[in-house]
Amino acid sequence: MNKAAIQTAFRGIIWDYDVDPDELFEVITGKREKSGPFDAERIFVRMLERLSWYELIELLGLEFIKNHLSKDVIKKICFKG
Repeated sequence: MNKAAIQTAFRGIIWDYDVDPDELFEVITGKREKSGPFDAERIFVRMLERLSWYELIELLGLEFIKNHLSKDVIKKICFKG
């Protein structure tokens, strides 16, 4: 996925915060500990809530998702219903 697509995806999940999408990508990939109020787990949960599986796999890769999708993370997902 190219940089513009990454920025677009992250802007879509954090539209309500003034946080740099590039910094969020650095957090989720482990290059930075935190950006604004977001740590890696919080970003991952928002991604799960707002992106399609295809986008998630393209952004993070299947191995990342397998390694980070735990019961604790799943409990934090807010479903609209």
